Amino acid sequence: MELKYAKGLKQWSRKWEDATNKSPECGSLEQVMKSMTAEANETADVHLDVRQKLSGAVLDTIKHWKNSNYQKTFVKWKQTVAANEGFEKVQRPWAKRFVKVEKAKKAYHLAARTLEQLKGQLDIYERDPMTTTDSLKKLKDKLSRSETENDKSKDKYKDRLNELDMANQQYINEMTVEFEKCQSMEKLRMEFCVKTVEDYLKYIDVSKDPRLTNSFQNIQHGLNEVSIEEDLKKYADSKGTGMQMLWPAFTEYDQSDSYPPLGNLQMKDTDSGNHFNVYDDPPPAQLELAVESSSSNGTHFTRLHLHNSPLRRTPSMVLTMLILSGETITVTLHLSLPPTR
Repeated sequence: MELKYAKGLKQWSRKWEDATNKSPECGSLEQVMKSMTAEANETADVHLDVRQKLSGAVLDTIKHWKNSNYQKTFVKWKQTVAANEGFEKVQRPWAKRFVKVEKAKKAYHLAARTLEQLKGQLDIYERDPMTTTDSLKKLKDKLSRSETENDKSKDKYKDRLNELDMANQQYINEMTVEFEKCQSMEKLRMEFCVKTVEDYLKYIDVSKDPRLTNSFQNIQHGLNEVSIEEDLKKYADSKGTGMQMLWPAFTEYDQSDSYPPLGNLQMKDTDSGNHFNVYDDPPPAQLELAVESSSSNGTHFTRLHLHNSPLRRTPSMVLTMLILSGETITVTLHLSLPPTR
């Protein structure tokens, strides 16, 4: 029985140590939880009846509190669903404005790039003596329309940003209300955790054993140092209303951010006449390797065949290498491929 209990308690210690490390728990309460797991590992060598006490009063209290405060649907907790819906409801109007800002930004940057290209083209036309007056006039008209479009898109971009800025404060206020609801629930949970830990200590306190004296002192010290308000504030600063706001700001067009789109690169197999995309992974190919070496002693020719070589579809490849001895060896690779799709 003692061995079985010790094994179970050690497993419990490992499980909750890992769960604490992966959980969003932070601050002083997190340190208490970690001290508890270390103590549980040492307690496994001391008492047999601790497990029965924990499975009685403490575990029953946890189950009762959990059933009273958390109700589950088919796959999710109702409290979690309600919190997500509350945040989504507040975020939805602001998110629509944000999408409009991004759309206006994209339109303005496109207009600015077009205007810049037309200016460059006009500069070339003006320096080219072969340019006709009619072509130059058409280009100037197009440039004028582009400047007008650029100004309109720029003004629209700024207007969308102003609309978003005016909605920011309302967004903050409504998100704060939803966040405080979650904080209230979290405060209840943390208070229950503290009370549960106190009951837990009462049942496992075997302070007469010198091996556990330091462990209990660490846990008690951690409990005394628990500050729920400070932990909530720390969480709010890192994950909630205390976070630094990074609102979208006007971004000027930058030519260095413009890149031409890449299309599919097509090549033609000179043997079969079929076309293929060079970025596609080819099927296995048959490889014929012909080696011809020239030297003062004559010419030597060797032909090798390799099958199912995972090579790119290249009609032929020639590699010439100059050997230190002065010989020149020419290696020609011929690929025999199945027809491309």
